[in-house]
Amino acid sequence: MALVKRIGNSLSFRGRGFLRSLLNMRTGRVRDRAMPLLRSIQLKTSADFPFTLATLVGKKQLPDLLFALVSYERAVGSIGNLTVLSDGSLDRQDAEFLSKWHDRCQVFLDFPSFCDYHHYKPHPTLSQFYKAHYLAPKVIILDAVQSVTNCLLIDSDVVFFQNPLTTLLHCVEAHECTCLEDEVESFDRNVIEFAQTNSIAPIGKINTGLVYAPQGSLNGLDWGKIISAKSLANPHVFTEQTSIAVALETVGYRFFPKAEFVVALRGAAFPYGDYKPFHDIQQPYESLVCRHFVTPIRYLMWLKAFPKLKASLMSMSN
Repeated sequence: MALVKRIGNSLSFRGRGFLRSLLNMRTGRVRDRAMPLLRSIQLKTSADFPFTLATLVGKKQLPDLLFALVSYERAVGSIGNLTVLSDGSLDRQDAEFLSKWHDRCQVFLDFPSFCDYHHYKPHPTLSQFYKAHYLAPKVIILDAVQSVTNCLLIDSDVVFFQNPLTTLLHCVEAHECTCLEDEVESFDRNVIEFAQTNSIAPIGKINTGLVYAPQGSLNGLDWGKIISAKSLANPHVFTEQTSIAVALETVGYRFFPKAEFVVALRGAAFPYGDYKPFHDIQQPYESLVCRHFVTPIRYLMWLKAFPKLKASLMSMSN
C-alpha cells in the first residue's frame, strides 16, 4: 500500500510538472504577443502624486513591470514619479525605452548611481547585505527613496483592477507605513530570532510586494540590529522580506485591506497540496483593488489577468 501511495504521489508531481511546463510555454507566448501593445501605450503622467513608485526589476521581469504599471495607470487615471533600479541585467536600451515610455521615470542601471542620485549612504549592514543576497536591493530601495520622499515599493507582479488611491492617500494623511498581508507564514527564522533578542516580535505574514513608507519613517533604524551576521553569511530567500517586516514592526505599520489587496498562492497547487491543482481564487479579479501574482503563480498574471484588462489597455493605447 505504501509503495502504491509513493508511486501515486510521484506520478501526481510529475503530472503537475508537465502541466506547469505547458503553462509556462503558453505564458511566454501571451507575454511576447503583449509586449508590442504595452510598449506602444502612451502613459498619462502627473506631478500631483504625494509619493514615488519604486521597484527592482531585471530584463526577464520587464514585461511584467510594464503590465503592472499600465494596470496602475489605467486604474488611477495617471501615474506619478517612478524609480527603477536594475538587478544588473537591464541595459542602456532598456533604460532609454523606460525613460521615454514613462516621462517621470528615473532608471538606474547600477547601485552607485542610485545612491549618488538619492544622496544616500547605506548602513554598513545593508552594504554587506547587498553583496550577500540578490533581493537585498529591495530593502535599500525602500530605505533610500523614503529618505527623500514618500515611497510606494512595488513588485513587478502586482496587477491593479481598481483605483487604490483612496487607501493610499489615507496612508499619506495618516503618515502610516502599510504593507500587504500574506496568507501564509513566509519568513527567515534567523531574522525573526535575532529580532527577538532585541525585544522585537515581528510576524511572518508581511508581504513586500507592496509597501508604503512615509518620508523619514525608517530614518535612524539600526539595520545591524535587524539583519544578523548569521543572515549575512547564509541569506534565505525570505531574508529581505523578513528584514522589512522587522523594520516595520520597529516603527509601526498596518496592513492594506486583505480582502481587496490580495496575496494568494491559489493556482500554484504545489507545495500547498490542499489546493486543487491550478484552481484560482474564487473572488472575481474585478472585485479586487490589486493582486500580487507572487511566484509560482505569475503565469496567472498573463493567462487570466491580462485578458481581463486587455480591452481597456487597447482602447486607450493611442
